Amino acid sequence: MSRWVQVRVSLNTPRPVFTCSHSCLQDSGEEESKRRVEESACGPQCCGWGQGASRAGSPMRAGPAAGAGAEAGPGRTPEMKGLLTLAWFLACSVPAVPGGLLDLKSMIEKVTGKNALTNYGFYGCYCGWGGRGTPKDGTDWCCWVHDHCYGRLEEKGCHIRTQSYKYRFARGLVTCELGPLCQVQLCACDRKLVYCLKRNLRSYNPRYRYFPNILCF
Repeated sequence: MSRWVQVRVSLNTPRPVFTCSHSCLQDSGEEESKRRVEESACGPQCCGWGQGASRAGSPMRAGPAAGAGAEAGPGRTPEMKGLLTLAWFLACSVPAVPGGLLDLKSMIEKVTGKNALTNYGFYGCYCGWGGRGTPKDGTDWCCWVHDHCYGRLEEKGCHIRTQSYKYRFARGLVTCELGPLCQVQLCACDRKLVYCLKRNLRSYNPRYRYFPNILCF
């Protein structure tokens, strides 16, 4: 599958949920509800490019809608975001994950020590499906800020999902390497996110890992 395939997910239409029919998520022995995920993230429609996905003409965004109001508080409904986009690619076993998303995954795991997909890919109202309502906790607020950071870069014309960047990680610190402006700013958005996630590790709440979007208000 080409890394240039673009997807748009409607967040205004209720999404059916059901138990995964393949290994998008590993059964860790948690309650049944945590094995139930959105159809578009872990079902035959996802990897089969069915309902809710098209091969062209539908941009997949990682932040809030561009234009006026991007800085509005909780309650806006951004489309697919950085962490969610990463989760979508990995859950569907897409072989060519865009470089920028791999950089984000790597940075999250090095700084927090947690698996980026299973711990943050579907967390709360802003790290996971949704992008509406009030963030559930500090970790969710980190993702809210990250969404808006990405949104500002999109307004500047940066390709946030395909732009790769270089960074160094040593003694718990992330240093973004010099490069084109969009590349450096993308790295800065991700660095701000991972530091925020690390600061909120103690308040990380496992019950928000697969939080239903319908409860975000």
